[in-house]
Amino acid sequence: MSVNKKLASNALLSKTYDIKYAEFVNKVLKEAADSFKKEQKFLDDVLLNLYNIFGDAFERALELYEQGRITYIFPSESAGVPPHNDRHTARYLVQMSSAK
Repeated sequence: MSVNKKLASNALLSKTYDIKYAEFVNKVLKEAADSFKKEQKFLDDVLLNLYNIFGDAFERALELYEQGRITYIFPSESAGVPPHNDRHTARYLVQMSSAK
């Protein structure tokens, strides 16, 4: 197999992996949201799943949430616009990413 074919194959495999990982993460996030709506709290297995994906960043975010310092949580696909009367007093938990 030529170098170009190997690179193309690796790129395709990487893209497939990235898509499957994103689908998995979205599934875990949906399960966490559904569980929280039902139970009105985060169950231990949900917390463990989220920690296994997001690590220390999740732990810090959870601490902020438990301290009552987060007033809105919304998915990254949404515009994240709170009700107009709370717009200037709300704190948000958002997903941050950077290009390297």
